Amino acid sequence: MDRSISVTRTYSLGNYKNIKFSDTISGIPDELANNTEFMNELRFLQIVGVDKNYFDYVQNAENWHNLNIEDAIATLDSLEKETVASLKETLDKYEIKDLD
Repeated sequence: MDRSISVTRTYSLGNYKNIKFSDTISGIPDELANNTEFMNELRFLQIVGVDKNYFDYVQNAENWHNLNIEDAIATLDSLEKETVASLKETLDKYEIKDLD
C-alpha cells in the first residue's frame, strides 16, 4: 500500500494575520516509506520547500502591497498567466492536454 506524507506550516504576517503553506507527497512505495532515513530526508525537503515558498511570498508581497490596487491586480494577473503558461508547457511535455 502506497503512503503519503504532508507538511503544513503556518507563518505569522503580524497584526493577527497568518499564511499557511502545505505540501503533500503521495504514492510513496512501501519499500521507501519503511526507510526511515529516506522519509526523514523527504520530509526535510518538504519543509525547505515550504519555507522557500514563504520567503518568496514575503519578498514579492512587499512589492505588491506597495502598489495601488489596480497595479497590484495587474502584477498578480501577469504572474498568474506566466505561471499557467509554464505549467502548460511542462504538462505538454507529458502530453496532457485540454486544460483551457
